[in-house]
Amino acid sequence: MEIKDQHAARVALGILAVVFFVDAGLSSFSLGLTLLPLSLDFESVYRAEMVLWVLVAGAMTWAVWELGRAVRSELLWGALGSSGVMVLLEIYFTWDMFTREPGQTRSQLLSLATAAILLAMTVSLCLAIGKLGRTTAFAAGIIVVAVVRTLSSVALALRLSDHPPLWVFNLRSFISIAIAAALGALALHARKGVSGETNVLTGPVAQQPIVEASGMRLVIVGVALLVLGIGGSAVSFSAASSSSGGGRYVVFTGAIATGLVQVVRGIARLGKGS
Repeated sequence: MEIKDQHAARVALGILAVVFFVDAGLSSFSLGLTLLPLSLDFESVYRAEMVLWVLVAGAMTWAVWELGRAVRSELLWGALGSSGVMVLLEIYFTWDMFTREPGQTRSQLLSLATAAILLAMTVSLCLAIGKLGRTTAFAAGIIVVAVVRTLSSVALALRLSDHPPLWVFNLRSFISIAIAAALGALALHARKGVSGETNVLTGPVAQQPIVEASGMRLVIVGVALLVLGIGGSAVSFSAASSSSGGGRYVVFTGAIATGLVQVVRGIARLGKGS
């Protein structure tokens, strides 16, 4: 990763931080509307929110584009591609909300694709911005939380529970708010690092590739085990609950526990490397 234009990189990171904090604010406002006993025209409010989400997604894509021009990184181009797709999805969701018949639900496949693209964008941004600010441990923590959010989105899209309680949706909203706020803080920290007199990526304390690579490998393996363990347990539970008269299900505690250990070891190693 090479910084070609420090000033442009600082501006782009500052814009990204603002966009992430606006994202967290919009999510907090939306969550507040569901928690507070207010008598409002929620349909109109929701439509206005969807338009704002399109603007936020567009601003994020533009900021990632500017950051990609200022910093040479393949991760940023991956983030740019996924954020561009998210803009198109937000536009489609907004159009669909205005034209959809009452009672019509969103496509299950589209919901799953949206969750996957959002995770890809979050992971790419975390890795790129984390390297810029030499805060890969914090970035890896955000990635783990993002994986948990994606698993909850997949479970809801697959309707593993016919009538999930309201707190499940509220908890997912809290997680989304935390991720957006953490990404904003990550961008602000990287902005301070880029503005230093010494290039954080080429100075005397340049990143330690062996330690960082092994740490990221542990995190990736741990996240993969968590996905397999939690996903397999969810599928097993869904199959048992859908069978007549109930049935037995399997919780893959070994994969989940091993995944957690690997993630903790990876984050600790990344912390030493940064």
